[in-house]
Amino acid sequence: MAIRVAVNNVTSEYVLQREREEQKPTVFMVRRLRWEEKSHVRELSTLTLEQALKISSIHSAAQAEGRDLTQDDAQQIAAIQPPTEGYLRNLTQQCAQAVVYGCVDICGALDEDGEPVAITAKQFVEMGDAEDIREVGSEIIRISELSIEKKKL
Repeated sequence: MAIRVAVNNVTSEYVLQREREEQKPTVFMVRRLRWEEKSHVRELSTLTLEQALKISSIHSAAQAEGRDLTQDDAQQIAAIQPPTEGYLRNLTQQCAQAVVYGCVDICGALDEDGEPVAITAKQFVEMGDAEDIREVGSEIIRISELSIEKKKL
C-alpha cells in the first residue's frame, strides 16, 4: 500500500515499496501531470488510453482496498499488455519522463556512504534503478489518470 499524504491540492508524498518499513525512507514529492505533460508521456506509451485507464483502474481498486495487486490483478494487466523486454524498456522511458515532469522534490536520499544528498528528479532518472523509476513514474501517471477518471464520473 502506498504511503500517500496530501500536502496540498497539488502535491503528495510517495515512498517506494521496498522502503516503507524503514525509519527514514526516501520521500518523493509528486504531483499530477499537466495536460501537455500527460500528452507527451502518453505519446511514449504503446498502450491506448483505454488500456492505460483499465490498468490504472486495477491499481486504484487494489489501493482502495488497502492491498497489493493480487495474482488475478497481475494476470488482467498482463492480458492487456504482456511484460516483454521491449514493453519494459518503453515503460521505463515513459515513467522516466513522468518523473522528470511530476516529481517536485526528493527528500531523504542517501549516497553510497549513507550520507544525505540532494538529488533532482532528472538525476534520479539518470542514476536510479529502472524498477524504482517505473514505480515512481507509474504512481505519477496513476494519480494523473485518476483525475481523468473522476471527471468522467
